[in-house]
Amino acid sequence: MLFRSVKDFVLRYEPDAVQRILELTRCHPALIQLLCSEIVMLKNQQPEVNRRSARREDVEAVEIGRASCRERV
Repeated sequence: MLFRSVKDFVLRYEPDAVQRILELTRCHPALIQLLCSEIVMLKNQQPEVNRRSARREDVEAVEIGRASCRERV
């Protein structure tokens, strides 16, 4: 799912980003899909030159955003 995504989809996940995603989701497919969806939304908000590669920092930015949302509830 992370390495062989949709054909012609330009976003690629760096190995350390993949490792962090797997740690956070404990390899649960639905959670991987959810987290990656949020990463795609984050990347779409970034300048175009930064959109092709998802790094560990992107995963952690999404994780921090989710944590702050939980704190507000």
